[in-house]
Amino acid sequence: MENLKTKWGFSHFALYVKDYEKSMEFYTKTLGFKEKFSLYNKDGELWLTYIEFGKALFFELYPVKTTKNIPIEEGRFTEYTPPEGMKIGHIALTVDHLKGLALDLQSKGVTLWSGPSFKGRKEKVPYESHMYVDKAEIVYIEDPDGNNIEIMEYTKDSPQLQEPSVDTIDGVKWGLGHAALYVKDYEKSMEFYTKTLGFKEKFSLYNKDGELWLTYVEFGDTMFFELYRTKTIKGIPIEEGRLTDYTPPEGMKIGHMCLTVDNLKKVALDLQSKGVTLWSGPSFRGRKEKVPYESHLYMDKAEIVYIEDPDGNNIEIMEYTKDSPQVQKN
Repeated sequence: MENLKTKWGFSHFALYVKDYEKSMEFYTKTLGFKEKFSLYNKDGELWLTYIEFGKALFFELYPVKTTKNIPIEEGRFTEYTPPEGMKIGHIALTVDHLKGLALDLQSKGVTLWSGPSFKGRKEKVPYESHMYVDKAEIVYIEDPDGNNIEIMEYTKDSPQLQEPSVDTIDGVKWGLGHAALYVKDYEKSMEFYTKTLGFKEKFSLYNKDGELWLTYVEFGDTMFFELYRTKTIKGIPIEEGRLTDYTPPEGMKIGHMCLTVDNLKKVALDLQSKGVTLWSGPSFRGRKEKVPYESHLYMDKAEIVYIEDPDGNNIEIMEYTKDSPQVQKN
């Protein structure tokens, strides 16, 4: 987005997977995404794997186990233990000038971490340039709900940028849509994302009585955070003639991950042929499976289906139309 001081982009969703082989099969075989690279500790033990679904757009898969002696910086090692029950660990965004952004955030009172805050890493104050094992400069921050946001500046040696990269998968172009966040204090979260980080409010959706349901906040070209108010909202017109009630699950912070495609019908039919269940909404809301696949427009003028990965993470797959507010220029 040209009107932001910093050029923001998306890097990855970090997923904590119980069965690494099963998750790798799902993301690389079922969905057809490409294994990019893996990182290991000094004893050769696997730490994480990057899976690419679009050009420099990734899932980062961590096996759920303790990994020791990880060389995160030259001469500095750490232990890694995922928190109990955590599935989506953090969301990683990219910037073109990390130092300037980091100093600006600190001037606004934002705490910078050298790693996810739940790992107990110490705050880096003042900001210092530091190169991680994947040849990128990185800091972490927390939003008002405790979601960890990794901010990365790639270098020319970062493996994320090395060729070949993914453009299309089986003739379909995938992209990043949004990360859906369930926020306890809507006003505080809006202030954090639009004032502190400087992202732009794009549009909001309401129920039939005019009650706010969610707001899209844009950080890059058609890349968003989707902020949901954490309370029950009734009478949401998700499709023509069909209303639903909305109640976020207790304790859930990151509700789903949204990817975009340019041919949803092709993707949906292919997934069904592989035995993947398609949902008309996040599975935790109890929506029924749509079989066979049917074209349906949601209230944001986009075609949508949901699937689950082996760890129960909800993945929304969306195809925009020319009328979708996400792609409007205003």
